[in-house]
Amino acid sequence: MQNLKDEYLEMLKTMRPAMSVEEDAWCEKFILPTIEMHGGFEDSFGNFMCEIGDNPDKLFLAHTDTVHQIGGQQKLLIDDQYSVVSSTANCLGADDTTGIFILLQLLKSSNPPNGVYILMREEEIGCNGSEHCANTLCLDNITQAISFDRKGYNDIVTTQLGVRTASTQYALQYESLGMQSAVGSVTDSASFRFKVNECVNLSVGYFNQHTTNEYQDIDFMLELIDKLLEFDWDNLQVFKEPCEEIDWGYATNYGYNSNGYRSSVTYPPLKPKKTHKKIKVKTKAPVYQHTASKLEIFIRNRPRATNDFLEHMGFSLADIHEYLDDQNNKDFKL
Repeated sequence: MQNLKDEYLEMLKTMRPAMSVEEDAWCEKFILPTIEMHGGFEDSFGNFMCEIGDNPDKLFLAHTDTVHQIGGQQKLLIDDQYSVVSSTANCLGADDTTGIFILLQLLKSSNPPNGVYILMREEEIGCNGSEHCANTLCLDNITQAISFDRKGYNDIVTTQLGVRTASTQYALQYESLGMQSAVGSVTDSASFRFKVNECVNLSVGYFNQHTTNEYQDIDFMLELIDKLLEFDWDNLQVFKEPCEEIDWGYATNYGYNSNGYRSSVTYPPLKPKKTHKKIKVKTKAPVYQHTASKLEIFIRNRPRATNDFLEHMGFSLADIHEYLDDQNNKDFKL
């Protein structure tokens, strides 16, 4: 186990924004040997993929880039039990070094689960690598797309981009992993939602992603790997059809800019406003009075400064949506 921890920590040391030379060197060092061992390859976009088994029906997904502001080496902070790791940089990058590490360990095992393993580029700036795969790969046999890119311990995300990308029945099959259906924002598996029946994202034990407070529970990750190797992947059933493809006019990069933050999203067109005849209220009704805090008043008066502060701290619109989703998940019923 100690050797696995050391290997994981070595992978975490490299800060690798999308399209950086550090990312390229990191992929060549840590990913390419294992992919080539299974007869895989690097596609024209830079994604790494290999196929295990005959006519597999699953995609196993993780992404190579991080939201570090610069490339290079970072200092890791490890607790006394050697079980939790964080960083002094603007983020740790467990999102999604952990997912990559998990898939590599599955591939290095004596009996890796059957599936198409794809280690994606440019997830943090718009899921561009997975969009490329969704548009170029033959997916006729694929019924499930499974990302390993979710925070926490217990989530199997079945809702992404506000739509149901997987069924409740499908999620229930992951109970032995301790996973429960949850709402998320977006990751690579969502790119396949129009062609693949069930598209999910599994918790891998990192927290506070995209922030200076990001950390990874290493022990949980290693226990999860053992469970994944024992999991009955071959007998999973699908219960829904792929999502209906409707062109809402969304930005193709899901609204991400080059720094991994969401901005300038093109939303669905609004219906024309109806005009209503004004009605004069003759009686006074009680009105709810909201007393704004000093912080709320500041945000109203200084929205640009607030935006700059949040971006400086590493927060994105996706993080805010995810926080709100988490609040909804407290009342989420399977």
